Amino acid sequence: MMKTLTATKNLFLAAAVWAFVQGSGIAQAQQAGGMTGIKKRIAVTKFENKSNYQGQVELGTGFADSLADALIKTGRFIVVERQEIKNVMQEQDFAVSGRTAETTTGPKIGQILTAQIQITGSITHVETQASGGGQSFGFGPVRLGRSGGTATVTIALRIIDTTTGQVLDSQQIKGVAKKSGLSIGFSDGHFSGGMSDLKKTPLGDAVIDAINQAVNIITSRLEQVPWQGRIVKAEGDKIFINAGSNFGIRVGDRFTCYKPGQPLVDPDTGLNLGSKDTKYGQIEVVDVQEKFSVCKPVGGTGFADKDIIKIQ
Repeated sequence: MMKTLTATKNLFLAAAVWAFVQGSGIAQAQQAGGMTGIKKRIAVTKFENKSNYQGQVELGTGFADSLADALIKTGRFIVVERQEIKNVMQEQDFAVSGRTAETTTGPKIGQILTAQIQITGSITHVETQASGGGQSFGFGPVRLGRSGGTATVTIALRIIDTTTGQVLDSQQIKGVAKKSGLSIGFSDGHFSGGMSDLKKTPLGDAVIDAINQAVNIITSRLEQVPWQGRIVKAEGDKIFINAGSNFGIRVGDRFTCYKPGQPLVDPDTGLNLGSKDTKYGQIEVVDVQEKFSVCKPVGGTGFADKDIIKIQ
């Protein structure tokens, strides 16, 4: 009887410890900024495969799609659908060199995709050695995996502000899979874009490692970028903005309003250096719908369509 009570007590203690660990992790993630805040809308475009790997697996598209899936799992972003990006790319030349500079003709990526941030880059190097069997197990969005053989994949990652074309960050990521290696992160091992053949292979584990590193870099860097939206329509004391419950907007949220200035374009490089926006008022959310919200003025006058709003 005593043994049964002791075993039961230990079971409850183990469950309590697990709940505490899980709760602490969630609290830390929320404190780090994202899950309960306003979501940023991002577009993950195709990664160009510049490596020596030219197998049946399309690494460029597959990496981009799998990265998009992992970013969605963070709960911090609204990720533009792949088909929407594909439709845009059919109409617009999105060569890598053209994505970072402002041009005098044609709309910006941000205006077309209504995304504040673009994630892009290239796969620059792939190396694999004798592969072996492996095991993997997981819980929720977190994956733990063990694999045989070795592999590395090197990714050049770029984070771009679509409103200016400015490259906010550029990082080289080296994803590694080692024999009996252990990985943990937001990627659950479900590959998109035709990369299912990589599952439970050393190269697949290296790709997962690179994706998890990329997610950490992106979330950390974008914590430093203020959320930005637009006034869709201003009708007296009713001001409609282009974000609703899908972005995490809540009644009582307040935004500062700006009149957009003229773009400052570098005459030598053609790069948009930004603009001098003029602050003039504040608004507060009074009603939230799925894709838009209604606000009331709480300071200032002259609210107009297409004006910029930023979180206070």
